[in-house]
Amino acid sequence: MENGISTRHKNKAEVEKIIRQIHNFASVELSSSIGEVAFRLITQYSKSHSLKIPDAIIAASCLLMDIPLFTFNHEDYKFIKGLQLYIP
Repeated sequence: MENGISTRHKNKAEVEKIIRQIHNFASVELSSSIGEVAFRLITQYSKSHSLKIPDAIIAASCLLMDIPLFTFNHEDYKFIKGLQLYIP
């Protein structure tokens, strides 16, 4: 781990790029509201779309803050109603 980022499948240049870019994003504290929405998403989508807990928490955070989710992994989120995706 380097600065909290797993380096197992990344080369040094990729890790350095991530570290430079991560400072451009705000962090969100986990709240009971996020937990409740994440639980609802898991209940609704875990069987039909294999939604995992971390992805549900990320989606719930974006839904509650009404912000788009910046992701290269849109397949894990595209089925969530109301979630705005920013796909680079």
